[in-house]
Amino acid sequence: MPYSDMHVHLAAGDEDPAAMLRIMDENDVERAVVLSVYPGDQGPRGLEQVHAAPDPGLTVRNCEFLSEFCSADPSRLIGFVWIEPRLPQAASLVRKCLDMPNIRGVKMIPNHWYPYEERIFPVYASIEEEDAPILFHSGILWGFADSSRFCRPVYYEALLHFPTLRFALAHISWPWTDECIAVAGRFRAACNRASSERPFQMWIDLTPGTPRFYRTEAVSRAIQYLGPERLIWGTDCHGGEKYNPRYVIDMDVDVMENDLALDASALEKIRTRNMDDLLGSRRP
Repeated sequence: MPYSDMHVHLAAGDEDPAAMLRIMDENDVERAVVLSVYPGDQGPRGLEQVHAAPDPGLTVRNCEFLSEFCSADPSRLIGFVWIEPRLPQAASLVRKCLDMPNIRGVKMIPNHWYPYEERIFPVYASIEEEDAPILFHSGILWGFADSSRFCRPVYYEALLHFPTLRFALAHISWPWTDECIAVAGRFRAACNRASSERPFQMWIDLTPGTPRFYRTEAVSRAIQYLGPERLIWGTDCHGGEKYNPRYVIDMDVDVMENDLALDASALEKIRTRNMDDLLGSRRP
């Protein structure tokens, strides 16, 4: 059964797409969502020291590289541009970047901003107008000094104000996995109470995150409460020639097939079909 990888990072801006496609073939990875390079100065200590809002020009240049990278095979490499919503021109950057070939969504990490802040709402509105999905970081954050406090899953409840905006929370929000699952339940309740025209907005990106010793429990809870339809598989690997999904594939075969004994239908939804629902029909 092939995989669709929801979560692959470009880290340098010089990665080789042909090498990544070859590794994807070797590991039966059919498609991958590829995230543009962080649009700011990473400094000598990497992301740990970053607080200032990045350069909008770098956002565009990184998106241009991502667009070119994905052009190697647009049916398999799906571009998500990293947007920093604190920038005054963030809403217009969304439109500019989503107008580029092969760019189908947006990546965001709350770094000294909270997802519920009303100053961010125009950026959400711009993304919603473009009918593009968002992949949010959620949970503990290794990069960006003292930023985990901005990434609690309950903070994303504010996206109820944008009823057609599709989004996924990455890493099952580890260590707040139960909270993440509950937030998805909150969006399910809103969908069930509303007219049939309100779509379900929220998915959970199963990208690790979760340490192996309780990954089985976290995935089991999510499936029991939400069903397999709301879960999307991913790796959090680097892209290009450094792409190496084998560790996550092997771990999740053990979790989903051996520990949880999921049937073929559930596995297919998690590993590939649910990504289509998040991506929607938008084409760049």
